[in-house]
Amino acid sequence: MKEPESYGDITELNKCRDLLDTIGKGTLERIAHNYLDLLETSAAIYEVDGSYATALFTSSYCNFLDRRSRALCDTDDNQEALDSGKWLCHESCWTETSRVSIETGKPYNLSPCAGGINIYAVPIKAGERIIGSINFGYGMPPTDKDTVDELAKEFKVESGELLKAAKEYRHQSDYIIEDAKKHIHLVAELIGELYLRKKTEDKLKQKLDEVERMNKLMAGRELKMEEMRKEVKWYVVQLEEKIQELGKIE
Repeated sequence: MKEPESYGDITELNKCRDLLDTIGKGTLERIAHNYLDLLETSAAIYEVDGSYATALFTSSYCNFLDRRSRALCDTDDNQEALDSGKWLCHESCWTETSRVSIETGKPYNLSPCAGGINIYAVPIKAGERIIGSINFGYGMPPTDKDTVDELAKEFKVESGELLKAAKEYRHQSDYIIEDAKKHIHLVAELIGELYLRKKTEDKLKQKLDEVERMNKLMAGRELKMEEMRKEVKWYVVQLEEKIQELGKIE
């Protein structure tokens, strides 16, 4: 199977950057890998506006279809591709799943997605405020001829290539899938807590910086006042000397 060409780092188009800059891309990826490595499919973390904070693929099936559907957009510009509605895997992950979880404030399950598996999404909350969404793909890819042929036509790939990618997927038990669903809720809570803690730390640092600036300003003012006192004292001494000289002349 010929590996589809990579389209690069989609997080570079992130316009919101709230989660990405507050928590950090590396931290978000490590958090997502905690459950993704068990499922071996795909996962994405979105900002509240739909920008990608991270996107990961450990399944050759998901990776294959994602890149193939990216190629359907017929453009080298990733932003144009995202806006085109032709990037089928993006539409399933964001438009049909994670965006719904953000709009409703509740978990949402898409079954099936454009690629024939399922996607489960959970909103990420900081207190009562929704700041993003996290999702993962799960379930066995279809292998029956009719469905494979239909998907191959939709994604404009060879049925044999698609079937080969589907058969490379390792079956996951219902227990692991349900455990992953529970785990993703904890992950969403963890991200929310990290976000709030980092924001609090940033605010505290800003306050400390303000205090330090004020202290420096006050110290500068005191130094200026001391210089002025010395200057006034010098003029007083000079004035007294002049008065004494005038007294001697008289």
